[in-house]
Amino acid sequence: MGTIIITLIAVVVAGWCFYTLSEHEVESGYVVDKEHLPESTEMVYDTTFNLDTPQTTPECFVIWVADRNGVEEIYVSEDEFNEIKEGQKWQRNSL
Repeated sequence: MGTIIITLIAVVVAGWCFYTLSEHEVESGYVVDKEHLPESTEMVYDTTFNLDTPQTTPECFVIWVADRNGVEEIYVSEDEFNEIKEGQKWQRNSL
């Protein structure tokens, strides 16, 4: 009985640790990199219809913001992307 309780407690603690580490969200930090990903189209094989179908990926603008706990990938608008410089202090807008 004691072994089951200890095992259950260990599983709960491990799950809690994994949850808290995976849910990190940068509130403020520094821009460490930025990238413009242009729109692209690639052919993907569709097994249902046995033919190649085009798949389009839309244009997006990505910045990576780091704080002392980690780095987060953030998608921004084109205007915000053009204003931001690498090394610049960044803060999440509260709505």
